[in-house]
Amino acid sequence: MNYRRIYVDIDCKYIGTVTANLHKFTFANDEKTILGFIRWIPKFISNTSSNKNTIKELDDFQSVSDENDEFDLNMMTVEDEADDDDDDSNTDKPSQSAKLIINNGTWVITDIMNPDIPEENELGSPLLTGITTMTIIPDEPGTFNDYVSDRANKPANSQEKIEIKDAPVASNNVQQAAATVAAKTTLEIENEQLRVKMTTLEQQINEQLTNFDELSAANQQKLGATMTELDRIHQVLDRKENQEKMINETAKKISIIEYTLPQSSQLVLLKLSLIIKILKTLDYPHKQYFIDSVPIVEISDRNNCTLILKGFLVHHQQLKAILDRLQALFTVVQSAQDYYQRELNKSVRQILRIIGRVHSTRLTNWKHYSTSLIKLIHQKLDEYTHNFNQYINDQSKLLIDGYIESRLQPPLKEMEKLTNDYMKKKQLLTDIETLKHQALDEFVRDHILVQQNSSKSVPKKESILTLNKHIDKIKTLLKTNSSYNGCELKHFQMIVPLLQRIMIFYHCFLLQLPLFDASVDLMDKIDKNTVLTITTATGSGKSTLLPALLVAEGYDKIIVTQPRRLPCNLISQRVNTMIDSDISGWAVSGAEKNVQAKILYLTDGLLKERLLNDENLITKNTQLSKYVIFFMDEVHERSVNIDLCLGLFARLLTIKPELKTKMKLIISSATLDASVPKLYRQIPNCALSEFNLISLSTLHPVTVNSAEQENILDLVQQLYKKRMRHDQILCFVSSTQEVKECCERIKYLTNGSIDAYPLIQAQSAIEQEKNIEQGAVFFSTTVAETSLTFPCLKYVIDTGLINMPVYSLELERTDLKETKAAESNTKQRLGRLGRTQPGEYYALYAYKPGEQRPYPIPQICQTDLVNIEFSLRKSPLKTSLKDFKKYLPDQPDQLYINDAIKQLQRLGILSTSPGEHFTSHGAQIGKLPDFGSLPMSKAVLSALTTNRCGRDLIVLSSILSVLNSSTILKSIPEEYKPPEGDFMTLLNVMNMVLLVRESVSSREFSVDRVCTAKRLSRITHVIKQALRRYTNLEKAFSLSNDFRELAQVRSGKWELIAKALLAGYSDKVYVSLKILQGKTQQFLKYNVATPKSPSNETVAVIDTSSKLRTKNKGPPPASLVLARDVLYLTAVRSTAIISFVGQIESSWIEYRFIRELPLNENEEKKFNDDNILSSAIRQFSQIHIHVSNKTLILRGPSGEVLNAELHIRQQLVTEFKFTLSPIINGHENQNLKRNLTLVTKMPIDLFGPLRWRWEAQHQVKIRTKNNHTNGTVSVTVEGLDSQNQLVYKEFISFSKWLSNCVVIRNPDSGMLPLKNEENYETIILIRMFHTNDGVATNGHRGIYPHLFADKDPRLQMSQQFKKASFVKTFTGSSDTVLGLKGFFTRPV
Repeated sequence: MNYRRIYVDIDCKYIGTVTANLHKFTFANDEKTILGFIRWIPKFISNTSSNKNTIKELDDFQSVSDENDEFDLNMMTVEDEADDDDDDSNTDKPSQSAKLIINNGTWVITDIMNPDIPEENELGSPLLTGITTMTIIPDEPGTFNDYVSDRANKPANSQEKIEIKDAPVASNNVQQAAATVAAKTTLEIENEQLRVKMTTLEQQINEQLTNFDELSAANQQKLGATMTELDRIHQVLDRKENQEKMINETAKKISIIEYTLPQSSQLVLLKLSLIIKILKTLDYPHKQYFIDSVPIVEISDRNNCTLILKGFLVHHQQLKAILDRLQALFTVVQSAQDYYQRELNKSVRQILRIIGRVHSTRLTNWKHYSTSLIKLIHQKLDEYTHNFNQYINDQSKLLIDGYIESRLQPPLKEMEKLTNDYMKKKQLLTDIETLKHQALDEFVRDHILVQQNSSKSVPKKESILTLNKHIDKIKTLLKTNSSYNGCELKHFQMIVPLLQRIMIFYHCFLLQLPLFDASVDLMDKIDKNTVLTITTATGSGKSTLLPALLVAEGYDKIIVTQPRRLPCNLISQRVNTMIDSDISGWAVSGAEKNVQAKILYLTDGLLKERLLNDENLITKNTQLSKYVIFFMDEVHERSVNIDLCLGLFARLLTIKPELKTKMKLIISSATLDASVPKLYRQIPNCALSEFNLISLSTLHPVTVNSAEQENILDLVQQLYKKRMRHDQILCFVSSTQEVKECCERIKYLTNGSIDAYPLIQAQSAIEQEKNIEQGAVFFSTTVAETSLTFPCLKYVIDTGLINMPVYSLELERTDLKETKAAESNTKQRLGRLGRTQPGEYYALYAYKPGEQRPYPIPQICQTDLVNIEFSLRKSPLKTSLKDFKKYLPDQPDQLYINDAIKQLQRLGILSTSPGEHFTSHGAQIGKLPDFGSLPMSKAVLSALTTNRCGRDLIVLSSILSVLNSSTILKSIPEEYKPPEGDFMTLLNVMNMVLLVRESVSSREFSVDRVCTAKRLSRITHVIKQALRRYTNLEKAFSLSNDFRELAQVRSGKWELIAKALLAGYSDKVYVSLKILQGKTQQFLKYNVATPKSPSNETVAVIDTSSKLRTKNKGPPPASLVLARDVLYLTAVRSTAIISFVGQIESSWIEYRFIRELPLNENEEKKFNDDNILSSAIRQFSQIHIHVSNKTLILRGPSGEVLNAELHIRQQLVTEFKFTLSPIINGHENQNLKRNLTLVTKMPIDLFGPLRWRWEAQHQVKIRTKNNHTNGTVSVTVEGLDSQNQLVYKEFISFSKWLSNCVVIRNPDSGMLPLKNEENYETIILIRMFHTNDGVATNGHRGIYPHLFADKDPRLQMSQQFKKASFVKTFTGSSDTVLGLKGFFTRPV
């Protein structure tokens, strides 16, 4: 590069010559009025057999067709300049560096329609290929006359002038001599003729004179005339003799001049005969003698454009006049051509300048189209120029004779009229529309048809026909829609979306998804209806393909809902990758990306909030070119938010029918309940149609296998052995706990050879994607039904079970119940297969016909409605569920609605008056931002107004709002965990991150770096969400006049924070049974009346992730705790699990309530005999204590009630002793005696599991002593008498069972039991499991059916022994054996 030439001169049209400096990469003209810089652009070119004779550049460095060999073209040809730009690559591909921005509610439809087109340098665009020399030139005269006059005033070009040159003197002399000779010859001939005539006349006169006398008067007169004639001839002859001298003088005036004609006047040569004819008509002296010699016009042998005229001055003057007239004609003709060319160039230059200003996010498409359009415009420009030149030349030929003969007026007016008339009839702009269509045809041919033909996979004919129909529709739109006609910027800008739409159709076609073939009919139904329900098979492309097709169809905005946060991001990325363009964005609570894109994926919860609270989301004044599409996806899940969105849309279309011209609603799912379309059919004048393509097959076949007798872990091992490399196995189970257990057990059973990965909702997107990328075996809940993409999924195992939250009106709580999955759920799970390869589906269930619901029960019909009721009343709709339920597809029972109203009244939010208006307290809560739940809103309000810790609660709520599971607590280092519990742990983490953020600039702050430095990297995703949530809350409070200052108050004291939390979560206070009954692990819900039956008590254990969870032999548990979440697992002996807990003091509990404790007869007797009541009344005077109907009632402040109950329970604990002996009804039972003796002599502690279970679950202490001498067992029980009696009954049940046993053997002997003739044999195999509350249950039959056999599986015994880690074998009646099962179910 350093040895190349430095300066290069470049001749540019309109600019002139510029000098380029190749060292400095600059250029300038001599006057320095034009300056610029040179850009060096490397090129990649195709080196294929099809392009071996041409240079074909590759845009974006992407391989197309067979172009796989590329090399760098460092030297560019002149034609290549400005054809590419380094910046193009950034605009051609979806942006990978787009940052997350906080969702401040900024995405309103009217704000995102038709973004402003940025102003650009109209000459700096790389699109002006081939016209880079076009520059802004000075203004020239406008009219034709002005243009010609201006040209006339300018110095004529030397090449356009007639060059006149005299012949050499010698040549002139020769020609003059020749002319003299010729003239004298003519004169001599005339003289000779005169002499002959004179001689004849003299003879006649002589004859007449001879006969003079005889002459008559007539003859005399004739003689006189003859003599007169003779005299005249004598005179003429005398004059001619004198003319010879004059001829010599005249001949000297003959001259020869050469007339060299310019290129524009060479048409004169065709009219040479006419010019000579005119020249010969001229008069000059002695013409009769020179008529044959002059004028003579010849064409030079040396130059065909040169005329040589020999003649007198008059001839030269006439020829010069003729040439001048013709030159004027030709000049005007040339001016007309130049004028026409200038006007064409001006129009073309303006069009090209406009084309260069077109803004396109997808620059490659527009560049290819504009290149074709510019080429066609130049071709049309040449055609127009040629036609006009031909026309004006033909017209000028008709005028040449007139101007040669000088019969016509000057040509200016005539040419002006001809030119203007032609320009009116033939306008280039009228053909631009045709050129647009031709350019579009070329674009389709080059970028779709060629690509289609060279595609690796052969597309189906149906797909090709569908693609052609879509493209033809766009072509027709361009031709028939008058809004596209014109050459303004807006008209060319409108073509950009058409190109994008065509390419979107093409990319959708390439996917070859089943839905594409039916897309023409689908688009037609969407166009003709306001509401459309779509029911198609999974994997057909509803979530990804259909929104892209809607963009290609020209709809303004497509808003797609998803039931979870993660799919919004994942599907959006998938669509952008699929279409190869940033047409999609996403938004979830607290985060968003590219929300102005045509497609917006968002959670149904976020859409619900916008429909509830934003009346301007879409109005009759919203400016649209077509429609906004609201696309409700995965409606089969029927979550609360989905049903509310369906209801809000139904209400909107009912009360605002004018919006039917602005919006369309698509309801999509693999399966759809009939109640949904029925809802919208009831709306007046609302066109609804259903699109059902259940028969659409997947891309690959799927085999369904029944495996109801299989164990899920055994089946996983079998499939793992036969799978090919990279094949993946996905297992659906009912709960998150089951997911974790299965992952642990499969690893344990295979000694680590199979490493299964969990996929649960609590995981971050990065963690889930990492697991999918690394793993081959996965256990998942419903999260994998729709959210995740498995690249190599081969097998799906489905237990057919699902956990559903169900609200109980009687218990006023939500239980997590394990139910049979609905058909819609199983279809979704089956639909995960067949997308990338053939698949196999294994069903571990065999439901009878009608046993499985076709669709799940809508959650809104089985959930607590208190938050929904409050949201409806708080929103601008100012409605309630009583009025709103008519818009819901499935209406909740009125009892649930009444319960919600009662809860709001009990919380002091609604008044008890018939109007049910907000109380002042409720109105204050309504002014707060949405915290996701009423308890948290009440807690924040208390923190703001009473406890002076507003900022602490706002910070705490920001992280609690993004946590659905407490598992992240395990990932927090111990230094953040104070003894107060989980609330302060989370607050410490957030305060640390916020402190760092406030200490550095926003540019320097990085959540990732902070979390890495503080060993919090495993919860980085949670902290990011919490920070976004906190930022939103911070902004909301900054706009609040009521709470702006209070929201900044920070306490940091747990007591104040706990009191604020108690204001919202007062119903989730739990007291440790360690202090109530000396029990270690369990807690009792303490703010409700004690149930009549102990089995219905709300007993809970703290989640293992909590700081406050203690071990049996560890430090004593917290006496009193406050929980945010309470999970009621009916599968785990109805024991609840409390999470996010904090330790509190009884004095902090300020509310009053009634506590009822049932007493049996012995407890009541002890209560009275020991004067426990009077003692308690004296010690706790602030509360009212009395006994009624064997029930102890305590009424007063909650803290005092708790202390009183603790005192009374401790006083009621008794010791109960009994002995197991062979005596039954006063008689000794020999069989019992023998078996009881064998039991006492066994080397193992047979009663250990029973003792551990009672102590762990009920904190009842049991001591047993085996008496080997007499074969009895002494039992001592310490607890409340009611519990002691239950223990006694369980031991008696064991004794009855022993009396029926034939023989008792050591469980480790390995021998099969004998069968009693009177009773059938029952074998129980019990396996120990880890559960949240530390007890084993029967809830794992679906996972380990072989471990809970109620029949005789003797043939399977040898196999199952290998899988059971703890096995006991018993024989006897089924009732007795099943009753004994509890003895060997203990915590591990």
